[in-house]
Amino acid sequence: MIKALIFDFVQTLGDAASGYKDGEKNAQKKLIEKLGITDTETFMEHFREIRKKHFLAADFNRKNQWLELQALYGKNLGDEFLDKLADEYWQFVIDAMKLFPEAEEVILSLKKKYKLGLICNSQRDGSTRALQSPEFERAVKYFDSYILSGTDGIPAKPDPAPFNMMLENLGVKAEEALYVGDDYRVDIEGAHGAGIPVVWLKHYSVKRNWPENPLDVPVITDLKQLEQLDLLK
Repeated sequence: MIKALIFDFVQTLGDAASGYKDGEKNAQKKLIEKLGITDTETFMEHFREIRKKHFLAADFNRKNQWLELQALYGKNLGDEFLDKLADEYWQFVIDAMKLFPEAEEVILSLKKKYKLGLICNSQRDGSTRALQSPEFERAVKYFDSYILSGTDGIPAKPDPAPFNMMLENLGVKAEEALYVGDDYRVDIEGAHGAGIPVVWLKHYSVKRNWPENPLDVPVITDLKQLEQLDLLK
């Protein structure tokens, strides 16, 4: 019997897809200009490869990605430039962040029946830029426990540690919880590795190249569909 629901926040409850996209475009443009890049196609290949490598290492600090990029091109762009670029990037995200239209209604409904937990990954430096939005403050108050993984000695998702810590905080066993997230590797594989049943949210409003589903976990496209799952009936 499910006694608790555990959520990711970014792109699960809060949508900032357009902000991430615009922030990336702004960073790419300014890095190309500052580095004096003429072969933009090769630059973009390097940019994507470095971003992917850092994400796989659970390092979400964009400045770290750009430091590696500048080293690849043998140039020093300076901390002032990179820090300003990071500030601009995250401001795009913060400004764009909005709860999915159905999110608050669903959270309030579920809170009447279940304990609620929230696990969010921080950047490698412990900062939580994507969570500085008023929309996050609007949502987090409804949760019984909140864990910021990737800081204070807590490994980032998909490591099982934050999932196990949340189970302890909520006083439930793994099989008594249900995890809801959007990122297949970080959220779905992470929670599954901790033995927690999972639901993969591929929100209908988000345009994204979704990966395959080798674990064959339940998929929803709207948070309202959570309450219709057999697991919660």
